[in-house]
Amino acid sequence: MKRAIAIAMMVPLGSMAGAAPGPGLSPPSPARPTPAPAAPTERWYGKKILIYDLILLGLTVGAVVADAGVPALIGTGALWVGAPLTHLEHHEPRKAAASFFAMRPGLFVLGAYVGWRAQGCAHTRNVFCGLKGAGYGALAGLGAATIFDATLAYELQVAPIVQPHEQTYGLGLAGSF
Repeated sequence: MKRAIAIAMMVPLGSMAGAAPGPGLSPPSPARPTPAPAAPTERWYGKKILIYDLILLGLTVGAVVADAGVPALIGTGALWVGAPLTHLEHHEPRKAAASFFAMRPGLFVLGAYVGWRAQGCAHTRNVFCGLKGAGYGALAGLGAATIFDATLAYELQVAPIVQPHEQTYGLGLAGSF
């Protein structure tokens, strides 16, 4: 859902429009047509998130398949911070916080649980039985978080509006989010 906002403030200069002119002042001339404000624009920056996360996801999956533990952990850790840092780069701190504190951990844990349960190790005494399934599930959860982050990656673009009138000037901001 896209919402548009516009904030305007009129700054009076001289006498009020329509008031009787004071001594030495000429009557007000007709108002000039008001130009239409510039249409607010929005910019999608999800491509950065997709590229960063998909490269790291591929490298992490490769490390998991090769049973390289430390590179897999480093890749998984890097997957947690890429999208939130990109949101911060585009001045979206709420999206960064939601990504880092809610979406990424939640989908990571949910994916790990589903992967562990899918491996069928609930009735064995082997503690390490479901780790590979949990790892794949966790990476699938981070992949889902990447898709959600990329779909939410729209930046608010604000355009200044100046509307001159006879004896007042309008100044405002317009944007969409």
